[in-house]
Amino acid sequence: MCAGLLVGIAVTLIGTLISAIIEFKPMSYWEMPFIYQILCFWLLAPVGEEAVFRGLAQGYLRAHIEGSFRLGKWRVSYPALIAALLFGLVHTIIIGEGANLPMTIFTVCMAFVIGLMAGYFRDETGR
Repeated sequence: MCAGLLVGIAVTLIGTLISAIIEFKPMSYWEMPFIYQILCFWLLAPVGEEAVFRGLAQGYLRAHIEGSFRLGKWRVSYPALIAALLFGLVHTIIIGEGANLPMTIFTVCMAFVIGLMAGYFRDETGR
C-alpha cells in the first residue's frame, strides 16, 4: 500500500511539473496535441489509476473485508470487485467530454472488466 501511495504522489508531482513548464488551457481530449494525449492519457493516468484503485483502494479494502466469489475458473475477492466497481464508475467522467450514453456505458463496462481482471491478478500475485 505504501508503494501505491508513493507512485500516486510521484505521478501527481510529474503532472504538476509538466503543467508548470507547459502552459495548459482547458481543452477536450480531441483538441490536445498528440504528445500530450500520450503523456496524460496513455502514461500518467493509467499509472495513477492503478496506484489509487489497486494500490490504495483494494489494499485498504483487503485489510478490512474478507471473502470472495467464483467467476468461472477465477476466485475474485470482494475488495477486487469493489475497487473494480469504483474504477468503472470513475470513468463516467467522459460524459463531461461530450460522450453519448452508449459510449459512456461501453467505457464504464470495459473499465469495470479491466479493473476486475487487474484486481484478480493483484490478489493472485500479492503485488
